[in-house]
Amino acid sequence: MGVKLRMALCFPDAYEVGMSHLGLKILYWIVNSREDLYAERAFAPWPDMESMMRHASEPLATLETCTPLSEMDVLGFSLQYELCATGVLQMLDLARIPLRARDRGEGDPFVVGGGPAAFNPAPLSPFFDAFVIGDGEEAVLDLADTMIRWKADRGCREDLLKAWKDLPGVYVPALRKPTETISKRIVGDLDRAPFPSGLVVPFCETVHDRVGIEISRGCTRGCRFCQAGMVYRPVRERGPDKVHDLARRNIAATGWEEVALLSLSSGDYSQIGHLIRGMTEQFSPEKVALSLPSLRTDSFDAQMADQIRKVRKTGFTLAPEAGTDRLRRVINKGNSEEDLERAVVAAFKAGWQSVKLYFMIGLPQETDEDLDAIASLIIKASKWARGGRITASVSTFVPKSHTPFQWAGQIFTDETRRRQQYIKRYLNNRKIRIKFHDPRVSFIEGVFARGDGALADATEAAFRRGARFDGWDDRLDMDLWMEAFQETGIDPNKYLEPRALEHPLPWDFVDSGVSKAYLLEEWKKSVCQDPTSDCRNGDCNGCGVCDFKYVYPRLLGSPDAEVWTVRQGARDAVPNGIRLRGVAVVPVAGDASPDKEPAPDGEACLSLHSASEEAGEKVDSPPCVPAHASEAVEQAAVRRFRLRYEKRGAMRFLGHQDVVRLFHRAFRRSRLVLDYSKGFHPHPKMRFSPPLGLGIESLAEYLDFDLINTDLSPAKVREALQAALPPGIEPVDLWETSLIARSLSGTIRQFIYEVTSLDSLSTAEIVERVRKFERSPTWLVSSVRKGRSRTRDLKDWVEGVECSGSVIRIALKSGQSGSVHPIEAASAILGLKKDEIRTATVMKTRVEFDETSSCGGKGLSDGQ
Repeated sequence: MGVKLRMALCFPDAYEVGMSHLGLKILYWIVNSREDLYAERAFAPWPDMESMMRHASEPLATLETCTPLSEMDVLGFSLQYELCATGVLQMLDLARIPLRARDRGEGDPFVVGGGPAAFNPAPLSPFFDAFVIGDGEEAVLDLADTMIRWKADRGCREDLLKAWKDLPGVYVPALRKPTETISKRIVGDLDRAPFPSGLVVPFCETVHDRVGIEISRGCTRGCRFCQAGMVYRPVRERGPDKVHDLARRNIAATGWEEVALLSLSSGDYSQIGHLIRGMTEQFSPEKVALSLPSLRTDSFDAQMADQIRKVRKTGFTLAPEAGTDRLRRVINKGNSEEDLERAVVAAFKAGWQSVKLYFMIGLPQETDEDLDAIASLIIKASKWARGGRITASVSTFVPKSHTPFQWAGQIFTDETRRRQQYIKRYLNNRKIRIKFHDPRVSFIEGVFARGDGALADATEAAFRRGARFDGWDDRLDMDLWMEAFQETGIDPNKYLEPRALEHPLPWDFVDSGVSKAYLLEEWKKSVCQDPTSDCRNGDCNGCGVCDFKYVYPRLLGSPDAEVWTVRQGARDAVPNGIRLRGVAVVPVAGDASPDKEPAPDGEACLSLHSASEEAGEKVDSPPCVPAHASEAVEQAAVRRFRLRYEKRGAMRFLGHQDVVRLFHRAFRRSRLVLDYSKGFHPHPKMRFSPPLGLGIESLAEYLDFDLINTDLSPAKVREALQAALPPGIEPVDLWETSLIARSLSGTIRQFIYEVTSLDSLSTAEIVERVRKFERSPTWLVSSVRKGRSRTRDLKDWVEGVECSGSVIRIALKSGQSGSVHPIEAASAILGLKKDEIRTATVMKTRVEFDETSSCGGKGLSDGQ
C-alpha cells in the first residue's frame, strides 16, 4: 500500500516529560497501526541543545528517521499545560516553519493542537491551523483520512481546512464564524478504543518509568475546581479483563517492572478491589508492582494497601485539597478529616515510610482559618504516620475554563507568598517536608488559562526574548515575561480578576459537553456550600454531557439489573428518578453502536447491568483473577553468569543507571528470570563493572547476573538476551561462573583506552608530549568536583601510555579508590583544555583482571 501520510507527534517539553505522557503513546500506536500512515516523534530540545542546533544551522527533526519537521505532512502538538506555549514556538522556529498559520504556504506542514489546554484555544489560535477538542483516538484518523483524500485531489491549503472544519470536534481558527460553537469529541466506549499492547520503552529514565494503563476516563465526583473532571465527562470504565490483558501484553513487550492504574481517581473504579487482587496474584511472582497514582482520601483502605505492597511499596499521593470541612463543601470535595486519618494510618500500618499530601491555597472563600487548618492537618498526619515521613505539596489554585470556578479570581503573587509563609511558620518538624508551587509559575499559568487572543502577541514577544520551558521553576524568567506584556500593551493582572457572570468568556465557543447553565448553578451552590452528589451513586445531575445513546456513564459494578426509559437526545436535563448505581449502561438489544436506529416511538429502552454479567461471568469471581496463581518457588536453583558486552554508537551517551535499567528490562523481555534480593524493595542481582564515562565507547563492559531455575546453556542465554537488547549494546561472550567468585569490581586491575581524532595536535606534537609525560617523575593535575578542589599525581594512576601515529593508548589503574577519567588523563598528558579535546574519540578496548581472579575458564582479559 505504501505510506500516504507522514505525521510528527510533537511534545513541547523535554523528552523525559513527553515520553511519560500516555496520550502521546496512544496516538503513536493508533497511527502506526495503519500501513498507509507513519507517525514519528519530536520533542523540545533543552536550551543548550537549541543553542548548538542554531549554531550549526541544524533544523529540528523527528526522532525516528531524523526527517526535518518541515518535510512532514502534519505536526500534531500535545498541549497538556498552558505554559507549553513558548515550547510550541521554539519547535516551529527550529523547524523553520512560520510561527503564524496565516504565514504558512502550500509547502509547509499543517499544525494541529490537542489536549487539555485546547479547551481554551484562544491564546494559541494564531499559531495553529486546527485544534482537536476532546478525545483524539478517533479524531486523529479522521484528520488523516481527510488529508489523504485532499492530497489525492491536489487541493489547495484552504480546501483541507474547510474539510477539517466539517469534522466533529475540530476547530479551525481561520474559518470560524462568530456564532459557531465547537463541540468536543468523545470516545464512548473505552473497551472499543485502541490502546497500545507494546509501548515504546525509552532508553533513559523518564518522569513516569512504567506501564500506564488507563482504567477509566472521566469523573463523576464534581469537584468544582477540577477542569479534567468536567471536560472529560462522562465516566467510562475499561473492563477488568481488558485492563488485565493490556497489562500482561505490555509487561511482556516492555520489561517494565511497574504497572500504574491510571484515571482521575483510581480508587473510584467500580471493580478496583477485584482488579488489584487479580493483578497482584498474576504479576507479583514476576516482581511487577502496582501503583495507583491518583487516590482520594476516602477511596484508599487497608485492603488496597495490603495488595499494593506485595511486590514493593510504590508511592502514592492523597489529596485532601483543603484544610476544613467548610471549604471542602465549597469545592464539593466530599471527603473528611476522618477519611484522611484512615488512609494515612492504613498506609503506614502496611509498611510505607512516606506519604504525600496535596493541598491548594487561594480557593474561593478561603480564609486564614483554612490556612491554619492545612498546617494542623499536616501535623496531625505526621502523628498518624507514627514516625513516618509526610510530604505536603501546596499549589496555588488557578481558575480554569469550563469549571464552576471559571468566574472566580486568582490570588496574586504577593498574596500567594503571604499564604505560603503563613502555613510554613507552623511546620518545623523534621518528619514533615513541605513544598510550595512557585507563585510566578502559577501567575503565568493563570494568565493563559483565562486568556484571550491578545496573548498570542505577548507569547511571541516572550519567545523572541528567550522564554523557554516556562513550566520549570528554574527556567521561568518573570522579568522577561513582564517586558513582553509591556511591549504588547497587555496588563496580565486583569486576567486573574473575577469575571462577571453575565459577561462572555473567551472560551464560550467551545462546548465541553457540560452546559454553562449547569456550571453557573454549581457556582451558586458553592457560595451556599451546597453539595452536589456523585451521579454514579444517585440521580443524574443534568450536567448535559450525556445523550444516553452513545454518550453515557459506562460503569462496572453491581449485578442488579434495572430498566429505565429516556428520550433520545436528552442533553440538558434528565427526568427525575433515573439512577445510576455503579452499573454499566448498555442497550437492551446488546448493541452499543452509536448508529443504532431509535425505537419507533422515539424512545430508547436501556438496561443497566454489570459488564461481567453481559459476558456471562459470575460477579463474585472477577474475570481478571487467573485460574491458578503462580506460587513462589520455595528454593530456587541459582546459576551465575558473566557477560562481556560492547557499548557502541549512540549508546555511548547512555548513563550507567540507564544501562542498568536497560539490561533489567531486557532480561524481563527475554523471559530470563533473575534472582532478586530480599526485603521491602527487592532488586535484581546484577553486578556491573565500574561505570563507563558518558560519551565513551567500549569493547569490554562486564556484567555478572544470577538466573533462577534455568537449564539453558550459556549460548542460549546469550542468544535470548541479544534478541532483547537494542542496537549498540552487543553481548559478545557469556559463560557460567561460580556463585562464590569474587565480585567484578574487586578483581579489575586496569582499563585500557584508545584516544583518536586529536585534530588540534600534529602527530609529532602528540609523540613529544607523551614522551615528556613518561620522563617526568610526577605529573600533578587539579580538578574541582562538587565545589571542592583536589590535586592528584597522574603518575600514580597511569600505568602505561604509548602512541601510534595520532592514536594514544592509556592504561589506567583501577582499585577500591576508583580510577581516573580517560578524558581527564588524556587532556593532562597532552596539555589540552577540555574544549580542545572534545573532538577526540575515546574507546575502552580492554580490561585487565587480577591474576588470582576466577574467570570460569574464559579469558576475561580478552577484550578485542
